[in-house]
Amino acid sequence: MKIYYIKFDVEINDNRFPDLKNAQAFCWVSETTPEAAIVKSEYFIKKDDIKINRIIQYPYEVNHNDFEDKDIGTENYLKCKKEGLSILYLGITTTVKSPTKFSIENKYQTQNTQEFLKKWKRLKQKGKCLHYSATNNCDHTIKSHSIQKRQMLSSISHNGHVYAISTDLSDIKRNAGAPTYKLKGLDQVSTFQGFCQKHDNELFTPIDDYPLQPTNEQVFLYSYRSVCREIYMKTNSYELCLESINKEENPAIIEFLKATIEGTEKGLNDLKKHKMNFDKSLKKKDFLDIEYVIFCSESKPNLAFSGLCYPYYDFQGKHIQTPFDKNKRLQLLSFCSAPMESGWGYIISWHKSSSDIGQHYINSLATATYLKKNIGDYLFRQTLQFENLAFSPIWWEALEQEKKDQIINYVYNNLSSFSDISPDHLSSGPDGICKWNFSYVKSNY
Repeated sequence: MKIYYIKFDVEINDNRFPDLKNAQAFCWVSETTPEAAIVKSEYFIKKDDIKINRIIQYPYEVNHNDFEDKDIGTENYLKCKKEGLSILYLGITTTVKSPTKFSIENKYQTQNTQEFLKKWKRLKQKGKCLHYSATNNCDHTIKSHSIQKRQMLSSISHNGHVYAISTDLSDIKRNAGAPTYKLKGLDQVSTFQGFCQKHDNELFTPIDDYPLQPTNEQVFLYSYRSVCREIYMKTNSYELCLESINKEENPAIIEFLKATIEGTEKGLNDLKKHKMNFDKSLKKKDFLDIEYVIFCSESKPNLAFSGLCYPYYDFQGKHIQTPFDKNKRLQLLSFCSAPMESGWGYIISWHKSSSDIGQHYINSLATATYLKKNIGDYLFRQTLQFENLAFSPIWWEALEQEKKDQIINYVYNNLSSFSDISPDHLSSGPDGICKWNFSYVKSNY
């Protein structure tokens, strides 16, 4: 990531310096774009309970050499490089007679990150069977793998381990907030407590015990499990934010949590409506309600994944649906890797209620083929949108550091709370890294 330097005109109310004036905030920010750097800086300045009047110096990229012979500049640059952000406030007061360094006193009690992550882990231990016919007898949930384990995760593992995003606080701090991929055992990856033993076995045997043929039922079940996992994860996120906002005092954090709660609630409600469509089809065993395209590769996979998205832009960067449109339910697509008799398949699927967007999405990918673009690169960039993703240790460890950095920066930019989704996020980004070759394509529409 790049480091940007920004300067703000601010107002600081501090009882220690009642006549403080001409205050400025100097920010060193590690981000992927100037726009994200501004949003991140503004959030943390407001979090310090400081009012922003205007931007004096818009963000520009800096490096260590820009602060040669400038001790304070060098100190803050290095701090930003280590922690992702450094802010220096400067003002004039008659209270002190010489340049003096003080820490900002925040009057609000706020929760620390460690406590937040503890709550998240506690919520992940809670289970609920999401089967449409679940009863009180489904009280004992199991850790189900949302990525097929026996043939998919195992096929990319080395000594029973794969690389996946770390949620450890030490890793988050060490990488200045950017994602860190860490070796994890297979039982630590992609699991969620969304089904009891009985319903998990009844439902998913066709995909857990057999390779992808494909049949409509198999593709339906891969998509259904992704929907259930996302509901499970979003429910936990929603409950965590509700619990946190009730204990929070800082206005900036409360504002952030309110926005997060609103977005999560909208996404969760939409997901539940989509699940109702899947449940109706499942009750009738009407697997013709699923539509799909599968890109089939005869080579060994180097990653495994499962995820959902409401695509706002297609593979050509064209806007196709709008988030938070209260008059319209977002259409949903499912993405998953699955083992086949020979090689593996990249599944893109959707319930027929999302046909308009699903078919348009695939047509935009076909356009990339017509333009002689590498479909593997497009699909790889799509896959990097998902946190439910695991890399082969042999593949990841052999990758050049420059290519690892490309992946990490791309993932950070697309998952960051401070960045907007770019229209070209699928048409540009990491190229020539995954080396995917697809021998043939299967489709049912």
